[in-house]
Amino acid sequence: MKRIVEDYVPCKFCLHFFVEGELYRHCHTCACKYEEKQHSPVSDGILLLDGAINAKIPQKLNAQVIARMRRDSVTETVKNDDLILMLGSSLLKKLGPRRANAIAQKMWALAGFKDV
Repeated sequence: MKRIVEDYVPCKFCLHFFVEGELYRHCHTCACKYEEKQHSPVSDGILLLDGAINAKIPQKLNAQVIARMRRDSVTETVKNDDLILMLGSSLLKKLGPRRANAIAQKMWALAGFKDV
């Protein structure tokens, strides 16, 4: 079976890449495991990758979250801050488009703190 790059997710403990469906099994026996309580290994691995990718405003984030935000100076700060955009993208992947309003509020609040 041929796999594409998007099928692989890193282990948050040893940083080796595994197929998304096999990552859960690996994390239970990983030699580098340092904590007993853990979140979903797949979502943790995806968030690791999101932090390494440097992209401007992703199309999904723009269409589903930023398009719903007010047009003011704080929203402009959101659009120009790479860290806030990366957080919004990660939250959108984790929570889904149904939580777009909550994601927009978190991003807007962070930008508000930055403006102060």
